[in-house]
Amino acid sequence: MCSIISIDCSHGNFARDNMRYYSRYNPEWQRIEMYAVARARQDIRFADIDAAFQWQKDEKILVEISRKFDPLRLQEQLRFFDLGAVEHFTDPREWFSVLLFKKKVKAGRIRAAAEPWGKS
Repeated sequence: MCSIISIDCSHGNFARDNMRYYSRYNPEWQRIEMYAVARARQDIRFADIDAAFQWQKDEKILVEISRKFDPLRLQEQLRFFDLGAVEHFTDPREWFSVLLFKKKVKAGRIRAAAEPWGKS
């Protein structure tokens, strides 16, 4: 992550050595949060967009979020948005999942191509 920040800020004065990387689990949001934390005060300027900010020592910037989902709970939650599970792929230990969802079409919600929009 630090090298990505440095590359994206290559036209500024961002000092990658003046930051550290910190991550923590947020139980309230059930996610892992990754932060860039200033080791020292920095006055950061981005010449390309004529912008600047002051990053204080120990100040955190949230740079990444990793969410973990229970596949069954996620399927229940997405039903609210008319999304139904089509496929569920997982590894033998069921540590990782990829779910494919498809929007369900409710009866009466699709109009025929020749039907005018002003009439139902």
